[in-house]
Amino acid sequence: MKRIITSVVCICLSGVFLTSCVSKRKYVSARTRAADLANENTKLTARVKGQQDTINALHSRVGALGNANENTANELLRTSNELYKTSSELNMTKDQIEAQRKRLEQLQTLIA
Repeated sequence: MKRIITSVVCICLSGVFLTSCVSKRKYVSARTRAADLANENTKLTARVKGQQDTINALHSRVGALGNANENTANELLRTSNELYKTSSELNMTKDQIEAQRKRLEQLQTLIA
């Protein structure tokens, strides 16, 4: 009798210790999902790094274009000032030519 009880207790204990709380199928599924998520995380991390590099390159490009724009604006201002100066000189020359023409006509009138 003692032997039967010992056998029953051993069978019950082996049933408890040899079976797990989570089935192997669920465990393998969870491990596979964890591996898939780790791979996806690695891919997303690489993608974020690539996009950050692109953002940094675009910020540099925007800075360079801003400098080029500022240089172009300064050149335009300098050219506009030069054009205004040249235009003023041209008008002065026209006025001088007109004055000389009138003086020539006065001299021709005096001579005639």
